[in-house]
Amino acid sequence: MAKRSTSRLKGKSITISEENERLKGANQRLTKENDNLKGKLASENEKAFRKLRTVLAAANMCSENADHAVAQEKERPIRNGAGRSKSSTGQTKPKTKPEILSVPEIKQFWEMILRQKAFLEEMNQWIAKAVNALYVFAKNRDLISSRGGGRS
Repeated sequence: MAKRSTSRLKGKSITISEENERLKGANQRLTKENDNLKGKLASENEKAFRKLRTVLAAANMCSENADHAVAQEKERPIRNGAGRSKSSTGQTKPKTKPEILSVPEIKQFWEMILRQKAFLEEMNQWIAKAVNALYVFAKNRDLISSRGGGRS
């Protein structure tokens, strides 16, 4: 009877050792797969940041071009008193904003500038959210790594 118990224990220890080896192999395979996925994720994040930077740079350039166009428009001499009216003293005074915006071309240009400004504000919000999400991701990853509970 003692022989049966001993052989049963040896069989169980061999089974446990085999299971342990199988689990170690699975762990190594999953760790490698996890590292590959982390690399792909980092690559995708970098691509997304490059794309955001490109879009933001283009939007900033459009905004700068619009600002430059506005500055040029202000410097351009006004023909036939279109933008100014003469007072009784002979001096010219600027028209009010509603009077200026009544000109269709100026109104279109002003609306374009407002749309670009809204776009830039939205892009800045997106970038801030992306940076915050990456910060939270990195912080959580560091916490998991420091505890030794996660696969690295």
